[in-house]
Amino acid sequence: MTEVGHFEAKGYFLSHDRVDPLWPPGANTAINVAPANTCCANIIYNAFVRQFGPNKSGAMTDMDPAAKPLDEAGYTVIPPSGTFRDLIRELDFIIGHLGCRIIQLLPIHPTPTTYARMGRFGSPYAALSFTAVDPALAEFDPKATPLEQFIELVDAVHARDARIIIDIAINHTGWAASLHESHPQWLSREPDGQIETPGAWGVVWADLTRLDYTHQDLWQYMADVFLTWCRRGVDGFRCDAGYMIPTPAWRYIIGRVRDQFPGVIFLLEGLGGKVSVTRDLLNWADFNWAYSELFQNYDRGQIEYYLPVPWRFPGPTVPPSTLPRPTTTCAWRPPRRSMPACAPPCARCSPFRAASGLPTAWNGWPPKKSMCTAHRP
Repeated sequence: MTEVGHFEAKGYFLSHDRVDPLWPPGANTAINVAPANTCCANIIYNAFVRQFGPNKSGAMTDMDPAAKPLDEAGYTVIPPSGTFRDLIRELDFIIGHLGCRIIQLLPIHPTPTTYARMGRFGSPYAALSFTAVDPALAEFDPKATPLEQFIELVDAVHARDARIIIDIAINHTGWAASLHESHPQWLSREPDGQIETPGAWGVVWADLTRLDYTHQDLWQYMADVFLTWCRRGVDGFRCDAGYMIPTPAWRYIIGRVRDQFPGVIFLLEGLGGKVSVTRDLLNWADFNWAYSELFQNYDRGQIEYYLPVPWRFPGPTVPPSTLPRPTTTCAWRPPRRSMPACAPPCARCSPFRAASGLPTAWNGWPPKKSMCTAHRP
């Protein structure tokens, strides 16, 4: 097959003396066709734009003593942020020297600054608008808007023969988001009317408001959001908390996007969700890749308990027959570096091993001496 997309097939029996086929029981077989450039050589550099420029040298930490009395007096103190142009200045090193082929940006949307703000800057995952660019990530330039400066970054990445993906958390919004005004019916509410806040591992993310994906017009809105970014030159998306969104919604969204941009990448964050949900989204919603971290697994026993599950990927599956409910069950799938396999894999090195086609998110893991001899890069 040469057409990118999600397909389903099923074999049948046809006797020589019959014209009607005999269909066996059971589900269809999922066939996902992806672009060739998603199968290998996809090292991802995860960039938090705020941490470039003045914050690269720790300026944000240095200003804390001066900000303390203002914080105590109730003022909002937000230090200077790194910008898209600061990141552009680092691309020759990131792409040319480190050899990274994909730049992944943490969310670049506007976030709360005074109302329901988490942390000094506010959480990047508390989006106030899914299509806007946070002006704090741009230089003040009368010749270029913040969005135009973002497109400068997109063009600079493409000029170096690399790709750029952005992080979008469509499971929720920040407080006082534009959707609260334009589509309040899309907010998920408790029976008493309280707006739901998502969370995982027993932690509630109080600066977020959950969206209700039983509304199919919300699916249409989000598909348009992804298409908007594709038209701006974005090559793919990391879908934060994607496991909390029903598989049928993702099938619609990804299908609409791939109809116009067949080469776009969808990277599922399965952090905190059941591995079975991750498997269904990979098989039936047509995500290219999925990953999770091991940072909440603290000892060897916890890691060894987890590892047999991802080692079984890909495994047999059936299409989900009902909308899966959001879950906060902890099941981790690490970003792993592709290395020669050992039999059996050692617990220390298994997180580095990648299934076929999965990328690497290399963020300074322990030095070579911490790995067994067979697995040193």
